[in-house]
Amino acid sequence: MRRLRVHVVYEHGPDLAPYGAAEVRLLRPLTHPTVKPWLELSFGRLYDGSPVDALIVDRLVSPRLGASELDGLIARARAAGAVLIHALDDDFLDLGLDRPHWADRGQARTLQRLLRAADGLLVTTQPLAGRLAGFSDTIVVLPNALDERLLASPSAAPRPDGAALALGYMGTFTHAEDLAMVLPALRAAEARQPGRFELQVVGVADPERAAALLDGLPWRWIEVPAEARAYPAFMRWFTGSLDWDLAIAPLADTPFTRCKSDLKHLDYAALGAAGIFSHVPAYAGTVRHAETGWLAPNQAGLWEAGLERLLDDAALRARLASGARAYLEAERTLARRGPDWVEAIHQLVERGRRGRAAGGSGAAAAEATASPEAAWRGGTALPAAHAQTPPIARPQLPALDRSSPPPRRLSVLYEYGQGQAFEPHASAHLRLIRPLTHPAAGDRLEPRFGPRFDDPGADLVILDRLWRPDVSQGQVERLLEAVRTAGARLVLALDDNLLDLRAERGDWPSEAHEAILRQLLIEADGLMVSSEPLAARLRLEAPRARMLRLPNALDERLLGRAGPPPMATPFGRRPLVIGYMGTATHDEDLALVLPALRAVCARHPGAVRIELIGVLRRRASLAALEGLPLVLRRPHPADAEYTRFMPWFTGSVGWDIAIAPLLDTPFRRCKSDVKFLDGCAVGAAMVCSDMPAYAGTVRHGETGWLAENRPEAWEEALERLIADAEQRTAIARAGRRYLMRERVLAHRAGDWSAALLGLLDG
Repeated sequence: MRRLRVHVVYEHGPDLAPYGAAEVRLLRPLTHPTVKPWLELSFGRLYDGSPVDALIVDRLVSPRLGASELDGLIARARAAGAVLIHALDDDFLDLGLDRPHWADRGQARTLQRLLRAADGLLVTTQPLAGRLAGFSDTIVVLPNALDERLLASPSAAPRPDGAALALGYMGTFTHAEDLAMVLPALRAAEARQPGRFELQVVGVADPERAAALLDGLPWRWIEVPAEARAYPAFMRWFTGSLDWDLAIAPLADTPFTRCKSDLKHLDYAALGAAGIFSHVPAYAGTVRHAETGWLAPNQAGLWEAGLERLLDDAALRARLASGARAYLEAERTLARRGPDWVEAIHQLVERGRRGRAAGGSGAAAAEATASPEAAWRGGTALPAAHAQTPPIARPQLPALDRSSPPPRRLSVLYEYGQGQAFEPHASAHLRLIRPLTHPAAGDRLEPRFGPRFDDPGADLVILDRLWRPDVSQGQVERLLEAVRTAGARLVLALDDNLLDLRAERGDWPSEAHEAILRQLLIEADGLMVSSEPLAARLRLEAPRARMLRLPNALDERLLGRAGPPPMATPFGRRPLVIGYMGTATHDEDLALVLPALRAVCARHPGAVRIELIGVLRRRASLAALEGLPLVLRRPHPADAEYTRFMPWFTGSVGWDIAIAPLLDTPFRRCKSDVKFLDGCAVGAAMVCSDMPAYAGTVRHGETGWLAENRPEAWEEALERLIADAEQRTAIARAGRRYLMRERVLAHRAGDWSAALLGLLDG
């Protein structure tokens, strides 16, 4: 059986990152070690027509997927000879019955078009296969399985006598009605035994909505940390941080929910909690009543009886929890089930090719369905012949290796700012969180992120810059002692030359900070740096550390539309836009090019506009901008965090030219070229200072323009690109190509894994 090439177009939201469903159903399984020998995976929000054996389209891809975009996707798949597979884990045909405000005619047509065009469907449950059988005669049912590499060991600490039991509920905001269904049972149990339990809620709704829903109950809303909201990090946090005695999974019985899967059964089993589940098709097929969980019909009295039984019977809770965990480990992890994905994809590809050769399609029955709106609303009865999915014979496969070496554990202590939220700085996202959680990083590292070290089993500890705003010598010494006691190696991650920063800023870092930094440089086993000049500056200060030079790369999942609106310039219909983005520490760099900007704007009055994104530190800097045709742009506060800022930035600005001035100082000579990458991401022609940060990667006149740090040189560069639209466009396109081919995590995340594994194995 040859190795198949598979590309996944995953479903995503406004932040452009894959939804948790895409991770569970496609990205985690298809990158698992048991699968890699048989499938070569690529994935993204788009498909460029590259030759692949199978193109898997996940659910509805995005809320904005329209008919023209879908037709283009289908046409590219056909031109490449790829078998088109539609992956679904929910009955979107009937979702409008439960959530009338969600469905619209455009989505209905998109779903119908995709179901008809697909050569095969990959679904999670037999009821869902039956619901979709009118659209395809090639459907493979593949139940969910959890990636065991993301699961922590359940807590074994007994609850003290008389202590309130932790009763948990986890779900997305779409399940608030399910939770409301069992509120009478919860209130009755609380009235009968006040203080016997505390309801702990993860997800579901915002705190205000939850407070109104759960008023009068002993409850607590548990917020998921910002760094744990992506699915892989969430599962590590969920299974490693919560300690629930029992957990509930109510589910209303509707046409939509009858096709749902038992994923919550697996999640609660991974957590080590005894689960109570609605006796509906999603759970009745796999939960063994009183062995691996408790099944309760959707009646308040029966839910109340089940809650009372489990609240009072510790032995039964323990038996259900251990039974569920044993079932999960024996039957529903990717270590056990990974080869099923191989078989499923091979079956779909084989049958899709046979259908093509016969001149048909897996969707031959689709034309018999009613209108898109009727099917979407659940108004079409399935023909009797499609009550069950036709069986698909499983081909004989060579034995697959189901074992894989355990991943090496990383404890990443990211840098954060003032306040109690412990939110990681943008540099921590860029340099650590996004690369180490990217699917392309591979499976041999298991990173955990947080503001403190609490993992004695860690193989390696990564300390980000100066770590915390109140860092002290005593804190660092205690950290070093804990790291050495754990037998872990220490990596210090730096993306700036902090040793020479105080000479420029004066106010930061302090002498105490510099002393701490020098101690860490001496103690570190490895240094993770972003540029060669920074590596050279630190080599003499860190005699025993292995240098890990990892140039910055952007997470392509966060990048939106590139390029300005297609309107003629110069200078008709709109002004030409010169953009600059920078933090508050770059006032002096911007001041370097102000004379050139003034000259250019004076020469082209009303035809050139300056857009500035960032914060100016000094009032004098703001005053220096007076008189320029300037627009100050800021994201909404909700979009200020890095993973939301980048989609906002790359999806909303329309710059023709972007500038990256940089003074020549000891601190700045060690800077990276990240502003060049940011400018390429928005499709602008970049003009950068001819400094080490940019001279090493910008190909002058091809992917960008290098300007000497003289006002007249900057003025000349800007005038050249304003006047020559053809060259400006060519530079912008070449820069974008360079970024997407060489400096995105899809191609570079593996460098982080290789460097850290090399340090651990060396």
